[in-house]
Amino acid sequence: MNRNDEFIKLKQELEQAPLDLEYSATKAITKAKRKKRASILWKTPLVSFCSMTIIFALLVNLFPAVALAMSNVPILKNLVSAVAFDPSLKLAVENDYYQMIGESQTKEDVTVNVEYLIFDAGHISLFFRVDAPVKSGLWRYDFTDSGKIPFTAAVFTNNLYNVGELEEVQMDFVETEKIPEKIVFTVTINKDDQFQTQKDTIAEDKTADGTNIITPSTGFFKSGTDYTFRFVIYPDQKFTKIIKSIPISQWIEIKDQKIYLVRLDIFPTHTRLYLEYDDTNSAIINGIDIYFKDKQGNVYVPKKNGVTAIGYENSNDIRSLNFESSFFKDFDQLTMFINGISLTEKDKLYGEIDFEHKTIENIPPGVFIDKMELNDSTLSLTIGAPTDKPDKYSELISSLYYDINGISYNISSSITSFREGNESIFYSEYKINNYQDKKFKIQWIYSLEQTLEEPIIINIK
Repeated sequence: MNRNDEFIKLKQELEQAPLDLEYSATKAITKAKRKKRASILWKTPLVSFCSMTIIFALLVNLFPAVALAMSNVPILKNLVSAVAFDPSLKLAVENDYYQMIGESQTKEDVTVNVEYLIFDAGHISLFFRVDAPVKSGLWRYDFTDSGKIPFTAAVFTNNLYNVGELEEVQMDFVETEKIPEKIVFTVTINKDDQFQTQKDTIAEDKTADGTNIITPSTGFFKSGTDYTFRFVIYPDQKFTKIIKSIPISQWIEIKDQKIYLVRLDIFPTHTRLYLEYDDTNSAIINGIDIYFKDKQGNVYVPKKNGVTAIGYENSNDIRSLNFESSFFKDFDQLTMFINGISLTEKDKLYGEIDFEHKTIENIPPGVFIDKMELNDSTLSLTIGAPTDKPDKYSELISSLYYDINGISYNISSSITSFREGNESIFYSEYKINNYQDKKFKIQWIYSLEQTLEEPIIINIK
């Protein structure tokens, strides 16, 4: 019996409420069904994970004995809470769309548990949990396939772990990539008794201007003990074949820029819109304000939790945009609404850093230099920019910088945050190594959104 079979059997056992509770629970569920008759949760003849969650909530709230029994099944609780704020993954779990892994490794007093995968032909979400005698800490990862070749994928994660909680690593694969049959997941856990989380630090340690001194990415692995674990994971390939592809094949023009809407791929975990561009465009497209609506009035907005876009390998344009998924709902017809665009003129794409005069060429409107300091050969650069919405920020510059010969280098680190009491401005701090007296230039990838007077509306069938 594999881990998925074990989990399904466990759910079936928990579905069998004690006889003296059966009538009360059934009556309550029947009442809930009448109120939710139009909801997807009740369309399947099998008991979905969401309906199981409703049963659990009723039993836990009404009967303490059942609550005690449920406390011994932590996977169920962790599974629901881990996807609670991701609408697409939440729907996937409700429809039993996941693969149980259940692999565990221990070194000394540190244990890593790889719990499960939620994935499809374009995306992987891997969930793991750390158990250690600390509150939290930092970790790093490495993914390779069976040939020990690193993945070509956009990765989104948080390098801070909280003991006992499920942590998520998201990987979005480009169109030409294929989900590997074997994943080698190497994770290094740093256990440091003195480590403070960003939340703790903000409460206790601040500079005079209100910025926090320590963040999860500062001082990474400078103290504590490292523990490295290697897991070999075999994704069930049946999940990689589930996709609904809808051709669009339509040119649109926004702010004198010609954009080709190629197609819409609807996966269980996300929806992906593919874009192409006219070579004569005068600007690079940084983002497009788009959402979708189905016939029932359900709205599918851009993804907020995870990878939001993927760029072309040899171009500065966006290759695809990610949205919440309509896969588990009725998507016979979707309507696309285009409300705005953000772009950078090609002749203002790069800016040379002038440390002597504390300036950078071609700074976008609203962007300003907050701090520029040189420590030995490392240039510390803090840039501020306005945000379209509270608590929303975007990348200001590319992760690469260039010397006078056009050779590119990786920016060693970056931190983005808001300062206390001001949610309309965000700050990004970058560190550029080996600056000295060299002339370097950066690539701007930020611009404020330009709202259209009238939205562009396209029906997709």
